[in-house]
Amino acid sequence: MPADQTDSSQNPNSGYYLSNSDLNATKLVSIEFEGKKFSDRRRSMMIALSARNKLCFVDGSLIPPAANSQNYKIWTRCNDLVISWMLASLEPKIARSVLYLKTARAIWLELADMYCRESGPQLFSVQQQLSELSQGDDEEVSSFFTKIKMLWDQLDGLEPLPVCECTGCSCNLTQQLLKTQQNQRLIQFLMKLNEKYEHPKSTILMMNPLPTISKACGLLLQEEQQKEVHSHKAQTQTESAAFNARRFDNKSYRNQYNSSSNSQYAGTGNQFRNNNNNNRNNLFCEHCKMRNHTIEKCWKLHGYPKDFKGKGKRVAAAAQLDEYTPKEIQAPEEGPGVVHATFTEEQYTQLMNCLHNQQIANQAENFGSH
Repeated sequence: MPADQTDSSQNPNSGYYLSNSDLNATKLVSIEFEGKKFSDRRRSMMIALSARNKLCFVDGSLIPPAANSQNYKIWTRCNDLVISWMLASLEPKIARSVLYLKTARAIWLELADMYCRESGPQLFSVQQQLSELSQGDDEEVSSFFTKIKMLWDQLDGLEPLPVCECTGCSCNLTQQLLKTQQNQRLIQFLMKLNEKYEHPKSTILMMNPLPTISKACGLLLQEEQQKEVHSHKAQTQTESAAFNARRFDNKSYRNQYNSSSNSQYAGTGNQFRNNNNNNRNNLFCEHCKMRNHTIEKCWKLHGYPKDFKGKGKRVAAAAQLDEYTPKEIQAPEEGPGVVHATFTEEQYTQLMNCLHNQQIANQAENFGSH
């Protein structure tokens, strides 16, 4: 093997160099080209070929050597390898249409002529999608940016920026055009965001110079995350307030129920006592002209009970009052101003003797008057 051919095939920087991974690879891209979105598929293939230093076989930068050249065999070998990669990335029907083309560049140009035409309908479709696109109310910034970025990429494939081809040119026209395009797309991106991003949009537009689209998207993502934190905090506070409100309502209901029940029972007891008092107050004796008993129960008329030891009108009236008073009502009520008197056994005996003597005197007085 000639020395120059050996050096080219063994040099990693040469397009003729083939590694073990190159020889084992059967497909460079995972999605087959079906005749749509050629710009995306072409971009994917260019990235894969560039990674293996084989892009020169399709972009025309490597001129095929003459048939009698020492590098012709190694060039043919690399060219056929690139063709196999390209055919594996095409739908079978499309691959069959370019199968008999002899060079990888010829296949590349054939596909570009067939599927990458700068037609008016394609430009109109992409521009219309851009004009109608807007961020949804609940759509995340990252999702919306992905949608608009895909349309920009399609537009770049249909209508790429012009490149200055002047030898030794230092005007940087391409960079200026690229910066102008970036600013226009930044404004377009901000205009299509919904109203809740008005504050960060104003902050971005006040920057001088304007940031790149990627940096602006990063600022919007930070704002979105901050809003999510505040929203979660507000939701937690709302749930806590609702829980406390339910606890307060349940407690109020229990207090109201207990108060109502106590009032009902208390009202029943008061009504019972009042009814008994009213019944006693309605009684009147025609003989002694006193209340709380009738003539049938008058002790002055029918005589005092044998076990009665009191004397005096007041004591008799009190005794007759006790007769008509239910036992459960006779207990003194508790409350301010109520005094309960207590007597010793000796005092009680003296009191009973006094009442007995008074009773005898009253009977003697009544006998004398008759």
